[in-house]
Amino acid sequence: MTVIVPLAYPAAIPVGHRVELTWYLKPSGRGGGRLASLPPQPFLVDLDSGVRYGAHWQLGEHDRFRSDWPNRYALDPLPELRAERVVRGRVAACTVVHLDLSEPYQQTMLLVDEEENVALAGPSEAGEERGS
Repeated sequence: MTVIVPLAYPAAIPVGHRVELTWYLKPSGRGGGRLASLPPQPFLVDLDSGVRYGAHWQLGEHDRFRSDWPNRYALDPLPELRAERVVRGRVAACTVVHLDLSEPYQQTMLLVDEEENVALAGPSEAGEERGS
C-alpha cells in the first residue's frame, strides 16, 4: 500500500530511500492547546542517510522562536512522547513545494510504499492511505 504523507516542513528524501515515519500523540499542558490545532506531523528518519526531521514539540520546547536564533534540540524524540503509529517503507515520490507567503515557507509531499505498519495506540488521523 502507498501512504501519502504531507509534511509541513522541507524534507528532500531521494526516491528509493528507506524511511521510518512515527506519529506521536501531541502533549497536553504547556502549549498543548495550540499544538492540538495543528495537523498530525510525523517524526521522519531517512534510514539510508540517517537524517532526521521533526517538529519542535517532538524534540524539546523553547520559549524563544526566532529564525535568526538557533535553539538546541534533542536528536531523538522526547522519551515522554507516546507513539501512535509507525510506518516503514520506501519513498516512491517526493516533492518539495515553495509557498510564496509573506515569509518563504516550504512543505513536502511524500509517497511511501509501505513495507511495515505498526499500530501502537488506537485509530489515527495520521497519513492518508491510497490503494496500490
